[in-house]
Amino acid sequence: MGEGGGGGGKDGGGLSEGEAEGGGGDGEADGGGGDGVAEGGGGEGEAEGGGGEGEADGGGGEGEADGGGGDDEADGGGGDGEAEGGGGESEAEGGGGEGEADGGGVDGGGGEGKADGGGGEGEADGGGGDGEADGGDGDGEAEGFGGEGEAEGGG
Repeated sequence: MGEGGGGGGKDGGGLSEGEAEGGGGDGEADGGGGDGVAEGGGGEGEAEGGGGEGEADGGGGEGEADGGGGDDEADGGGGDGEAEGGGGESEAEGGGGEGEADGGGVDGGGGEGKADGGGGEGEADGGGGDGEADGGDGDGEAEGFGGEGEAEGGG
C-alpha cells in the first residue's frame, strides 16, 4: 500500500460558488431588467426613448418635451404656452390659438380693427367703410348742369 495515483480531485465537476460569469447577477447588469440607470428599458428617471417622467425626448413626458403632448414649451404638440404649430393658447403660429395667432381670425377674416379685405370695423380697405368715400355722389361744385346766370343764345 502506498501512494495510489488517479483517485483525487475531479476537474470539471460541480458548480463553483463566487464570481459566476454569465449568470443572473444583481447590480449593474447590462441588457437585463436592472433597476437604476437602464438604457433602452422602461426605467424611471432620465430614460431616453422610453415613457419616463422628466426630461424625456420623444415620449409623452411632462415638462420640456419635444414632439409630445407635454405642457409648457412643446414644439409640435397641443401644449399650453409657446406652442408652434398646434392649437396652443398664447403665441401660437399656424393654429387657432388665443392671443397673437398667425393664420387665424386676423388678416382676411371678419376681424375687428385694421382688417384688409374684410368687413371689419374701423379702417377697412375695400369694404363698406364709413367716412371718406371716393367715387360717390358728392354734393358741392357740380360741373355740367343748367346753371343760372349769363346765358348766351336764348330767346
